[in-house]
Amino acid sequence: MNNSAPKSQSHADQELLNCRLKIDELDGKIVDLLDQRADLVRKIGDLKLANGWPVFDPVREANIFAKVTAQKRSHLSAEDIKAFFNLMIGFFRELESKPRKSISKR
Repeated sequence: MNNSAPKSQSHADQELLNCRLKIDELDGKIVDLLDQRADLVRKIGDLKLANGWPVFDPVREANIFAKVTAQKRSHLSAEDIKAFFNLMIGFFRELESKPRKSISKR
């Protein structure tokens, strides 16, 4: 970095780096949580398959949307949360319906 850079620029660079490091940490936690959710979804898929239950449960999904959109937040609208969960649930519904495969850890 240029030594003649204003102190405020140096502070802004450090703040940007700190924010990015926090995001990286959160991303790691999100991946861990998604992996835990995937494990539970696969177990649910096995139960549904063994009992002849359908993968799609519209009442359960409506309950999930109601619960997550009711949570307090400061930066995301209920519509934002619902859109994200709609994508995530669609992905996991697809995972739930697929036969299990061995997953290698990288």
